[in-house]
Amino acid sequence: GAMGFSQAQGAHRGIPMSHVIASGNSCDIDIADTAAYLAEEPACKAVVCVFDGLSDPQRLIEAGEIAWANDKPLIVCKQGNGETGAQAALSHSGSMTGSLAAWQAAFDRAGIIMLNDLDGLLETASFFVKAPRRPAARGVAAVGISGGALVSTCDHADNHGVAMPQPHEATQLKLKERIPEFGAARNPCDATAMAPRDIMMLPDCAEYLAADDRYCAVVYPQCSVIPKTPEELALLSAACAKHGKPAALVWLTGWLGGHGMKEAESDPNMPVFYSMNRFFWTLREWFRRDERHREIGRAHV
Repeated sequence: GAMGFSQAQGAHRGIPMSHVIASGNSCDIDIADTAAYLAEEPACKAVVCVFDGLSDPQRLIEAGEIAWANDKPLIVCKQGNGETGAQAALSHSGSMTGSLAAWQAAFDRAGIIMLNDLDGLLETASFFVKAPRRPAARGVAAVGISGGALVSTCDHADNHGVAMPQPHEATQLKLKERIPEFGAARNPCDATAMAPRDIMMLPDCAEYLAADDRYCAVVYPQCSVIPKTPEELALLSAACAKHGKPAALVWLTGWLGGHGMKEAESDPNMPVFYSMNRFFWTLREWFRRDERHREIGRAHV
């Protein structure tokens, strides 16, 4: 209901939305029906469900299996996970929320991606709309102008078990030729605060990294914004798109509606995150989904 429509307002900041469906009191259809419908709807690339409980959970599992068969991510936000929340759900809608561990186990079997709260719901869904269905590698590269922000990428990558391998020697040589000698021609690549003076420095570095077969994506931490930020981000995105890799933007500046935010959200090759932690969590889920596809493929060989 209101929760779904509140999330739909993300369209005003550029989040791509195809449908918003509220099932009300579910006297005739419920979210399992709508999820199954959207799983087969060509205009929809990823499906999001927000709910606290279901009278027949197996039907949502079956919807997840339909989504999996159509290679379409189904992302659910399961609420009412604590004792107080469960009581609130029961009084509001009569829903029995059930065990969180049981829901997680069932969703894992069906290939459903589960979040425990609304934070990052739109970011996760938008990522799976924009990113390729299969990651090209298991490593991620980072490029930026802030040493501190780049250190943060390494910390969160470690926390989520995501590799940030060093680039091939040929890539390093290209980076070294492009950035100041006091920068870091490695992963993460620190182009230093000199980059804003040369609008092509960051896009060039991003393209070198995107061309490297050790990486599935390039992440750019945005620490501050200026009037030319939209142009800079568009160039960065285009550079990575040449090699079929998403240019993930982590918006770290406190100016949430600053220059370039809406343009980035609308960019088909630039997933936007407002938390470094959520970016790497989502990347890990991308890898998990790919590994499940591989396991199923091996089982059928």
